[in-house]
Amino acid sequence: MILCKYFMDKGSRNYQEDTIVVDEKIFQEEYFGKIKVEIINKNKALFAVLDGMGGGEAGDFISYFVAKNLVKIWKEALKDRPLEEKYYIEALKFIQSLTERIFFEGNFLEYSGTTLAAVVIDKNIKEALSFNVGDSRVYLLRKNKLKLLTKDHSLVQKLIDAGLLKEEERIYHPQKHIITFGLGPAFKDVWLEKKEKIYFNKIKLKDKDVFFLSTDGIHDYLEHKKLEKFLMIEKEKESGLVELIKEIFKIGAPDNFSFIYVQV
Repeated sequence: MILCKYFMDKGSRNYQEDTIVVDEKIFQEEYFGKIKVEIINKNKALFAVLDGMGGGEAGDFISYFVAKNLVKIWKEALKDRPLEEKYYIEALKFIQSLTERIFFEGNFLEYSGTTLAAVVIDKNIKEALSFNVGDSRVYLLRKNKLKLLTKDHSLVQKLIDAGLLKEEERIYHPQKHIITFGLGPAFKDVWLEKKEKIYFNKIKLKDKDVFFLSTDGIHDYLEHKKLEKFLMIEKEKESGLVELIKEIFKIGAPDNFSFIYVQV
């Protein structure tokens, strides 16, 4: 049994370009109104958040397209395979090739792309595998400590890696939205020239582990400690996610924002 809570809202944007995957269900809605709660009676499940780019119809189309194909491959192959990176690399390469074939040069989707952050939880072997492209994220809350499992593919992350920017300065940087890797035609050359790699992280599961997946409409505007506080409150009192949503709206909800909270 896996407890899952999820939410999405378009914020102050005109379009909803986020898509989320909860087990084998796909959501792309302007707003939920309230947090959805679900008990998943499976020992192995997939969760993902995606943030499309390209403006107008392009961003929402590409994020949904990638989510739809990820779920299709999950149902047909991945969920029955071992929890190994190579299978997910093959899957994402195939999805990338699909986007390049369908979104041909010259149409309105030529410069579209999407992030993807996902986690596969397998309680049968007590392991979880997270992976990402772009700046959507997967966190782990364990023993009241919040740890980032993914690593952003972004300009700001490169500045941090080079020692030119401090981690705590990330959310204030004016170019924090620029990403260097993702899925879609916009990243065709990056895939072709192998400039970036999919980031993976495999961990052993422990009782009461919480995974939190978010698009940048959340973590680009909340400091790590504040996000940790909200998730700790949720785990103990079940009011932290409501407070998190209120906080995002309090600062004006500048972007689409989506999250999935998963407790094993």
